[in-house]
Amino acid sequence: MPDKGGADDARGVQAARRHLGRRRRAMAAGAAAGRAGSRRHARRPGDSEPRSPAGRAAGGAGGRLARARRPRRRRRGAAAGGGAAPARGATPALEAARLAPAGRERGVLGAARRGARLGAPGGGRRQRAPRPRRAARQRLDHRRLDPPMKLSVILSARALRLLLLGSLCLNVLLGAFLLTRALEPLRPPMAVPAARLVELAARRLPAADAETLRAAYRRKEAEIAASHGDYLSSLRAAGRLLAAPQVDVAALRETIMHAREKRIRSGDLAIDAFLEVAPQLSVDGRRRLVESIRAR
Repeated sequence: MPDKGGADDARGVQAARRHLGRRRRAMAAGAAAGRAGSRRHARRPGDSEPRSPAGRAAGGAGGRLARARRPRRRRRGAAAGGGAAPARGATPALEAARLAPAGRERGVLGAARRGARLGAPGGGRRQRAPRPRRAARQRLDHRRLDPPMKLSVILSARALRLLLLGSLCLNVLLGAFLLTRALEPLRPPMAVPAARLVELAARRLPAADAETLRAAYRRKEAEIAASHGDYLSSLRAAGRLLAAPQVDVAALRETIMHAREKRIRSGDLAIDAFLEVAPQLSVDGRRRLVESIRAR
């Protein structure tokens, strides 16, 4: 008895037998329904399609289509089998043996032909070719890109990196600026030179008042410069005493106090110059100075 798996069934008898069995059962059911003429299986007026396969075989659209196709199939099977119609009392096994070569050539039993293409002996199952990996496909797709497309992709990625770097730098600068403005009130007050103090005050005054203040400072500038020079000399002397192997505390104290006196002298001269100019300033100039002092 031949094996039902299909590998040892060289002539394809089992497949042809199943095909003919299904065909004979369908034909027998259609003939029985046609002879009976049952209205239950017939197509009713207004229905879109028959209610059952038997009804379609009896009088529906499916039955008419099957009857229209039946002669063509018979002629095709007769031509493939050499023109001989199957015997009325023949068994399915005999009909399958007779139609096996024709069915194999016609493509009904195409397992052997497909197996032969893959090198399988006598109707083996078709083996699916291995598919490439997804990464390999992506690499191939990338290689298939046109050179202009590759260049545009590279340039766009480089531009994005440059934009990201520039954004980070701007964020750092903005953060540093905001932090400096937030910590500015916490810084301890430093001693400002007289010339810089006069210039800061002149910037807040009207043009005429600013020129009057600068003229008064120029009259005191020589004395202020001499006092500032003495102050710097005292600071250098205090530094030499502090760097000596043996620190003379009394001399260091005297030098620091002398530097302090010179520094105070420079501030007093700047204050005298401002007091000489204050009565000559306009009301608007004095108001601006007061507002700048309140803002600090």
